[in-house]
Amino acid sequence: MLNTRRLYSSAQCLKVFVVGLAAFLALGVVSSIFLSRATDLNRALSAFIGINSLFFAILLYAGIYYSNKSISEKHTRKVFEETTIALGAVAERKDPYTAGHQRRVAKLAVSIAKEIGLNEEQIKGLYIASIIHDVGKIGIPAEILSKPGRLTELEFAIIKTHSQSGYDILKPVDYPWPVALAVYQHHEKLNGTGYPRALTSEKIILESRILTVADVVEAMASHRPYRPALGVKAALREITDNKGILFDPEVVQACVNVFTRKRFRF
Repeated sequence: MLNTRRLYSSAQCLKVFVVGLAAFLALGVVSSIFLSRATDLNRALSAFIGINSLFFAILLYAGIYYSNKSISEKHTRKVFEETTIALGAVAERKDPYTAGHQRRVAKLAVSIAKEIGLNEEQIKGLYIASIIHDVGKIGIPAEILSKPGRLTELEFAIIKTHSQSGYDILKPVDYPWPVALAVYQHHEKLNGTGYPRALTSEKIILESRILTVADVVEAMASHRPYRPALGVKAALREITDNKGILFDPEVVQACVNVFTRKRFRF
């Protein structure tokens, strides 16, 4: 397991990260060609997700590669956080329609967390999880992510794999916060109708409950390939109507407050 509390060489971090990124982008091209030519979608999907998840994990390892103790822990942590943010941006490149989605979700999640009263370290961890919460979508074919029409049952099942894939990518990294778990649970719902594990209530960590609400509000307020933006009012009505059913009541109230009292804007 990688320990991010250790100190890393900034020169080696940059060098290995650049090499890893170049190789990753090359793999993306090869994988896309492979998937487009595959005749058995289920078998192709399994290989596609496996290859991309494995290689993205290798890239993440490279980005935080550690060797000597030549830089301060504070600077190291800053480099690590910025690398994580960069990896989140790479994931967003897969879907031009949702470019900036993770950053907007992170901005709202942090505002909700402050309204609830989370401490600075909890907020930092939530921000990191939010900025990379859809990293698992790197293994989803772009034509599914940007499909303008209704998804088929199989396509939706493919989309739902991104929570597990994101967790698999992030769990080897010893973050000082529950980043991988927050990413894993960000589509769970209080009544057990979410995925991937149909968790209920307190089995879902607070960071995920905040991330879930922020994710839903941003998604509804923004344009998607299959529908125009529904707006913030509709999004707030959705989470309010499902307060205590799908969404944490305290988190919902905090979200409503940051929009209505704090004048939050994406």
